[in-house]
Amino acid sequence: MIKKRKHRKAVAAWKRKALKPLPPPPEVVANLPPLSPDFIVRYKDGPLYFGPKLTQLAIFIARGEIPQPMYLSDFGRIRGWRGSVILEWQAKRAEITEQRLAQARAERERARSKKLEHQGEV
Repeated sequence: MIKKRKHRKAVAAWKRKALKPLPPPPEVVANLPPLSPDFIVRYKDGPLYFGPKLTQLAIFIARGEIPQPMYLSDFGRIRGWRGSVILEWQAKRAEITEQRLAQARAERERARSKKLEHQGEV
């Protein structure tokens, strides 16, 4: 039986790709100015304020999880959100997150007290 040899060049190329360091995070997010309610954010900049990238952003808009952008001109394709709409959405998401965290804490406390009661009985 003849053993096949691995192609060393292909293996070496794969290792080189795997060992490349990750690129640094984008500086744009770090230098983002505070959002004014009167400011208009274009659709292409939506991922900076909403989180998901453009493809997922479109899906979330279709589902109604993110507010619909308005058209910024009568004849063009440019869309965007008012800053006030984004700030309201962010506040609502923060409130929902706080509620979920409170529910999770309550569940953990109930499970912990139930476990302690059970251990005390045995």
